[in-house]
Formats: sequence, structure tokens, C-alpha cells
Amino acid sequence: MPGIKYTYYIGSKNTEGHVNTTNGTFTLLETIPNGRPLKFETYNITAYEMTFTWLPPLECFRNGDIIKYSLSCSFSNATHSDIQQSLQHQITSKRENRFTLYNLYPFTNYTCHLAAANGIGEGPAASLNVTTLEASPESEPENLTIISTSSSSLVLTWSKPIQPNGIIVKYTVNCSSGIFDNETIDKIVVLNGLVPYTNYTCSVSAHTRIGVGPAAIVTGQTDESTPEVISGSSIAFSDTLILFNWMKPLVANGQILYYQINLTVSSTIVKTLQSNGSNYITIESDPFVPYQLSIAGYTSKGRGELWVSSVFFSKEGIPPNGPENVTAVWINSTTVKVTWLPLTLAEARGFITRYSVYAGNTEIANVSNDSSIAYIDSLNPMLQYSISVSASTKVGESSNNSMILLPAYVVETSSNWLPLVIGAGGGGCVGVICICCTIIVCFCCRRRRSRRKNPTKTEEAVELYSYITKITTDSVDNDYHYIAAPLVCQNEAAIVGTGAQRIKVNEFPSFVSRSKRSIEYEFEEIERISPIKATSIGSKNAAFNRFEDICP
Repeated sequence: MPGIKYTYYIGSKNTEGHVNTTNGTFTLLETIPNGRPLKFETYNITAYEMTFTWLPPLECFRNGDIIKYSLSCSFSNATHSDIQQSLQHQITSKRENRFTLYNLYPFTNYTCHLAAANGIGEGPAASLNVTTLEASPESEPENLTIISTSSSSLVLTWSKPIQPNGIIVKYTVNCSSGIFDNETIDKIVVLNGLVPYTNYTCSVSAHTRIGVGPAAIVTGQTDESTPEVISGSSIAFSDTLILFNWMKPLVANGQILYYQINLTVSSTIVKTLQSNGSNYITIESDPFVPYQLSIAGYTSKGRGELWVSSVFFSKEGIPPNGPENVTAVWINSTTVKVTWLPLTLAEARGFITRYSVYAGNTEIANVSNDSSIAYIDSLNPMLQYSISVSASTKVGESSNNSMILLPAYVVETSSNWLPLVIGAGGGGCVGVICICCTIIVCFCCRRRRSRRKNPTKTEEAVELYSYITKITTDSVDNDYHYIAAPLVCQNEAAIVGTGAQRIKVNEFPSFVSRSKRSIEYEFEEIERISPIKATSIGSKNAAFNRFEDICP
């Protein structure tokens, strides 16, 4: 047999016997073994190693002295097709027909070949297929993605690990805030009931029957939603400005693009403003107006929850103008009635504390805030006045720009009446009787009671004329007047006087004005009246005016 050392002997043999005369050795030339190792097997298989055992080829197939064994293993598992690992080992031990491979891949099918070799070469190989045991996954799940499908939901998807190291029996999914902690055999999970515009971190781990592998981690964000209400605010104001500060919502539900602020008066929006970057705004306002503020944040999804303030009044101001529609009329010879249109709250810019009535630049009366009428008894009826009314708040007083002209007092008459004023002044001044177109002062008189009782009105008029025509030249104190206000018929058919001096009533004033005599001290109990005392004494003298309402 090739490769075997032979020993030979050369001997001679005759009849006498046998003799070895010489000996020697020889070896046939070796050839490649043509036999495979026997009983090529494995044991102690784990996920990461295995041990091989075998027997040499039959001796007759060795073709020489077996000096080593060649062991090679390769993957037949597509899972590791991207990993090129060559397991080539030369086993030179003749006595140990055993070998252990380490650092194998779990749950991987290996095809191994074992060949015996002599000095010439290797013989045919014995082959063996063997699969390592399972282990926990060595890699995390692949292609883990998280997609937002709404403002309250996310979808997780993934694929199995590259190195599962076994059969994946389940996946564990854990998400932040405890929103999802569960196991699944699927490779998709839908997360619901989430907070809008919030980041969530989720991990996914694969399990074999041996254990769990590393986790793949991903972070996703839910879509935006409309923001919640602002978390705080403050309002400061003067009479013309409002400073509004606010704090962003605790839950914005997205990126707030801007805030919209509405300024409302009595449920009507009077101003709409936007704040794009800051959390405060200054708004021009009017004094003492009941304002209300509302604000809402806007994201890409629209307007958020509306915040509405309580009603507040801006600070009071000074009314810019006095009341309108001012009127002033004499209601009698001693009293003027002034009326006006009260200011509204908006016009007044505050609470009215009083109204003041002016004659020119002099305040002549003031009334309470709830009044729109004043009675003035301090004016001289012989003068005309510029009357105006101002309004005051606690801050200040308005201008009194609505000025009207009050003419001197004129006694209004009907078609049947004619007012007369009888007066005298200075030594020997002529007595004057004026018709309603002249300045009129109020007047009273009383004649001596020695006259006839209950005269007719026509008789009264005649007596008045007779008295005037008998005016003496008695003088009176300068600047003092005896004042009376008799009335005579204005009908042209009526006459004043008797005998040859028959004078029509409408001609009576001019007749008297031509007189050169003063008034006689005819009227008793009538005090002399100074112009500055006309108000107080005039009313007293009025009781003695027996010529009032004289007419047929």
C-alpha cells in the first residue's frame, strides 16, 4: 500500500536448512488518500460554538501517513449572506480526532467539510450540516419609523432584526409617558389618545424563545391642533391707552403663529389687532369707556380657545366739550331758565360730577350731574348775556363752547295786551313808556287806596293816562326808579284819556315820550329800586301792582 514502510529479508534455503543472508526496507510511494474520515459528527452544540469528532479513513484508503485534517465551514443561511466568514482550520493532531469551533452565529446553519491529508495531499472530505442554537436577538428591529396621522395619533412600523438569532416570537413596544407598553406579534402599532404637537419616544425590541434583543428607538411628533386658552394676563390702562400683557397657553398644541386681540364695547368689536411675536400690546382707547378684551392664539390648525376679560372702565378724562342744545329763556322778569342736553357717558369721558352755567366768563350757577336744567335769578333783566354750560368730571372741567345769546328781558304779550314800563331817573328827567320792543324790567306798583273800589279795566287805563298827564316836575333821586308794569288794551279801537285828548293805545307811548315832566309821587308803598337790587325788591313790589292785567 502506498505510504507503508515495508521490511524485506533475503534468505537462502537448501536441503540442509534456511538462512537469512540479508534484509532491507522499502516504502511504496504515497498517493492522495482516497478515503473520507469516518463518523464525522458534532456535539455540545450551542448558539455560538460546536465540537466535531471523527475517525481516520480506513487504513487501506489512507495511501500514506495521515498527518493532518482540514476542516472548513460555511453559511448556508441567507440571514448572514452579507457576512463572509471563512472557517478554515488545519488540525495536525493525530491522536485527537476532535475539534471545537467558536464564535459562531446563533441559529445559523453551517455546512462543514472534513478531509484527511497525507504528505501528498488531501483526500475526499466528509460533509456535515449543523445549525447552532437560538439566542436573544443580536440586533434591533430594522426600519423603525413613526408617522403622525393626526393631532392625537401616531403609527409605528418596523421590520425584523438583521440578526434575529432565532425565531421572533413577539415584539415589545414601549412609549414615553406610558402611553403604550405592550407586546405584539405584528410589526405595526397605532397609538391613539395622544396630546397634540407633542414628542413621543418609542422603543421596539424583538424576542426569541431565548430572550429579548436590543431596542430600536424612534421619536415622533403629533400634528398641531388649536391652542388652549392663555394661562394668565394683566391689564393696565390710562384714559387714552390700554396695556395688555398675557402668558402663552400652558398647552399651545402647536406653534402659535399670532394672537388676535379684540377690543369690545357693549358686545360690539371696536378694534381688532394682531400680535405676531410679543406677548403684550398697547391699544389706543377713549376715556371712561366700558371695555372688554378677548384674545385667542392661532396655529396652522386655526383659532384656539377664546379668553375674555371682565368689563373694565378706562380711566376718566376731561369732557372735550360742554353740553349741546343749550337754551336760555326768561320765565319772568326775575328768573332765567337754562336747559341743555346731558352728556352721555362716552361724551363725558367719565362720570359727570356737575354742570356749570356761565354768563360770559363768570359762573352763575352749578347743578348736580343728574340735572339738565338750571334756574338763574341773579341776572339783570335790562342786560343781554352770553350763556354757556360746561360739564365736569373728577378729572377736570370741559370747555363751555356752546354759547348762546340771551337778550334782555321782554314781556311777551298776546294780541290784546300791551306792556308798559313807567320810570324816571335824575332830576327832572322825562318819564318814558316803552313797548315790548324795548328793554323791559319787571315792575309793580300800587296807587293810593283812596280811589274808587273795583274800577273797570278801562277805567283803570283812563286813570293811568290821567295820572301821567298830570306828572309834576318833582324830581327823584338820581339812578333810582319808581317801577310799575300796568297793562292797557292794545286794540286800536280802545282809547286812553277823556275829553279832547283822545289818544289811541298804539300811539300812547310816543305821546308819553314827548312829555317833559317827571313822575309824581303817586304810588304808595313802593320802594325805590336800585338796578343792583332789582331781584330782591322787585319781587316785593310786585304785590302792590294793582294795574296788572288791566284790559276791558
